[in-house]
Amino acid sequence: MDFKELEAWFRERPKWVQEAAHRLVKNENLSEADIEDLLGICIAEAVCGEVNFSALPPGSLCLCHIDTTEPIHLKSISDVKGINALAPSNPLEFGEHPLCIVYGRNAAGKSG
Repeated sequence: MDFKELEAWFRERPKWVQEAAHRLVKNENLSEADIEDLLGICIAEAVCGEVNFSALPPGSLCLCHIDTTEPIHLKSISDVKGINALAPSNPLEFGEHPLCIVYGRNAAGKSG
C-alpha cells in the first residue's frame, strides 16, 4: 500500500479517526485534551452526523522530503556510557567500506 492509498483509506474512516490521524501527523502524540476532543467528535458523529473535523491534508503521509536514494552510512559511535566495555573517550570506528567486522577480546563490548 502506498501513501496515496493509505490517505484514501483514512478518508473512508469515521471522522474521529480522520481527526486523530491529522493530529498525530501534526503533533506526533495525542494529549489528554486531544482524546477528550476525539471523544466529543465520536459522540457527535454517532448522534447527529454533523461534525467539525480536520482530515489528513493530501501528501501529509508522504515522506517525499526524505532522500531515500542515498544509502545511510554509520561511520562511528562515540560518547557512549553504560554499554558493556565501550569507553566514552574511545569512539568505535566503522570505516568507509560497506562491510565492517567488529572484533576484539572477550568482554570488550562487541555484542553491546
